[in-house]
Amino acid sequence: MNTPLLIGDALRRNAYKYPLKVALRDSAREVTYRELNERVNRLANSLLDRGIRKGDAVALLVGNRIEHLEIVFALAKIGALAIPLDVKWRSLEIGSTLSSLEPAALFVEQSCLQEWALARKQKRLDSIKVIPVGDESYNAMVESENAEEPQAEVGEEHVEILLGGQLDGLAAAAGRRHLGPLGRQQQREDVADVPRVLDEEHSRPAQVLPALHRPD
Repeated sequence: MNTPLLIGDALRRNAYKYPLKVALRDSAREVTYRELNERVNRLANSLLDRGIRKGDAVALLVGNRIEHLEIVFALAKIGALAIPLDVKWRSLEIGSTLSSLEPAALFVEQSCLQEWALARKQKRLDSIKVIPVGDESYNAMVESENAEEPQAEVGEEHVEILLGGQLDGLAAAAGRRHLGPLGRQQQREDVADVPRVLDEEHSRPAQVLPALHRPD
């Protein structure tokens, strides 16, 4: 029986096998697999220090940038539920979704701070821990921690991503898409069907996790 390959395991493996290979690139910078895995570990350890634990929900109002995947990988390594939200959402959509899901924390980039502030006031979301992304405080939070693998026991049942931005209207709280062991599709009564993370024919990652590609 094959041991399932979890999201965090895949990143750690690629960091070991291809440490100097470029893993991610955006308009501002690029990072290797080693650098990415180290930053993810630092962020994961920082989240543990902030009280985020396995099974907690954490929302993201973060656009298409390297930090987005850093956060998703870090949450996967500690078994927390990632909830990416659409950065184009207005306060009504943000507030209604977060009040239904009640996440423990919210990562929010600078461009979304105004709408988030309105949503927090409208829906009284003061209990949500806010972690800004895109300023020096985020980098300071990451760099202040050690780069060792986080001490969290994560199994195949703990890796979930709720894709709020891909659901219609304010129904984001109603559907879950489960990304369990890479290459296996989870069937559960409370989750919707989701495309497989790996292309089975070629055993290559598909669109969901671009940082997990197998370098040529």
